[in-house]
Amino acid sequence: MRVGIKISKSKTAAEFLRRDLTKAELVVLNYLALMAHRKNSVKAKDLDDWVRGKQTYKSILNNFENRGIIVWKSNFIFDPENPKNNRCRRYALYTPIQKEILAAKTTASFKKTVKVEDIFEDHSQIIDKDTKETLEALNKLTIDNFAVEHSEINVLGYLILKKFINAIRNVRKSPNTGRISHILLNAGSREVRKFFRYNSKKPLEFDGKCFHFQLIQKYLTKRDSANLHHWLTNDFYTQIMKGTGLTDRDEVKKKCQQVLTQKRLGKVANKIRAFLFLNFPSLELFCKSVWAEGGTVQRFLQAAESEFINGVCRYMRKKGYWILSFYDGVWIERDNKAALTDLALAVSSYIFEEKI
Repeated sequence: MRVGIKISKSKTAAEFLRRDLTKAELVVLNYLALMAHRKNSVKAKDLDDWVRGKQTYKSILNNFENRGIIVWKSNFIFDPENPKNNRCRRYALYTPIQKEILAAKTTASFKKTVKVEDIFEDHSQIIDKDTKETLEALNKLTIDNFAVEHSEINVLGYLILKKFINAIRNVRKSPNTGRISHILLNAGSREVRKFFRYNSKKPLEFDGKCFHFQLIQKYLTKRDSANLHHWLTNDFYTQIMKGTGLTDRDEVKKKCQQVLTQKRLGKVANKIRAFLFLNFPSLELFCKSVWAEGGTVQRFLQAAESEFINGVCRYMRKKGYWILSFYDGVWIERDNKAALTDLALAVSSYIFEEKI
């Protein structure tokens, strides 16, 4: 959310910190003062963070607390059995600081392009069995409260946790590709996925190894498909680096996400694509056939990806296993690793890798 702000400084707060406040700290301070002014009291208001900066919201608030700028009024509560009782920590500004900021001529003004309440609406669309079961899988997750309380969490991660506590799941299915999205795929979720538990244990995370290139195998000639599978089982990116002379593995991985596009490519991506087309002639023919029909290879493969992942989830759930999809990967219960890998290998020899 974009925020337009006029900042008021607080000499009292600066004295408490024994230095000038950073811009991020000033934004937090002004926001707290503004909300306190609107509500007359922040005791009953759970305030949210809209700051972007290097410092996390939590680290700023901890600093404010240690210096006496704010006072905590309640603790974080998470009760999976009674979600209505859940709440984040509540706090109040030290009264002299609140008065100092609100009395200034440049009192903070926030112009929001999105209403706060809109941010916390659930945009789920439960339209079929896949989305229904995804919602049910999410509802069985809990949050490790102890780990949250002892961690630094950035702004977006904080919002994801708050949304989840408030039963927001955002489960949707793309009408174009069949891809299922949900709250743990939203911006900021990577920061906090480590706090989620199933049956009190952290789920195992798997994703498809070079998944789009795995999926594309069946559209190639028998010879090219066999050769590509050999590359995939013998470190795909190393094969490309050997053949192209490129040495930056991270760059090669990044550019491999671009080589199947019809758009104009940079020097490195062009070099990788030329190498792949040379070694897999039917790959070039396949790409050109998709482009000729006005489509994109990426969307084509996303549809194939969702078809496979959704199918894996249906099969595992039918067998009674808990599973949650993540575009090209899944979360499963820690005890069900063998069931997933056996299934993936049985279906066209797909390769899943466990993410540590």
